[in-house]
Amino acid sequence: MVVAGIVKWFTDSSGRKDKEIRHKREALETAMRIQLDQAKKSFDQQLDTLIKDFRITASCILDPLVLEGQAIGRLNKMQKQVAVRLTSRARDSLSKIESNAHALPD
Repeated sequence: MVVAGIVKWFTDSSGRKDKEIRHKREALETAMRIQLDQAKKSFDQQLDTLIKDFRITASCILDPLVLEGQAIGRLNKMQKQVAVRLTSRARDSLSKIESNAHALPD
């Protein structure tokens, strides 16, 4: 029986080789899938960190610019209000001067 097994083993070498190759391929695929999954998780973590750092950096750069733009907008609004008030007061003063001038005897 042992001799028959040895004879079969030697005679069926192509089937044995196919099984060995298939087994090695499956083991290699499994190992590669594990490494690929680990690399993907690491890549995802690095990408999340990069996104977070980018947002922090962008915020540090853009926040002052946004605040400055808002301040300029408020300043322009205030300057317009002051200009309107000054114009109104100047017109009122001119009206008073003209009415006083008309009230003066010639």
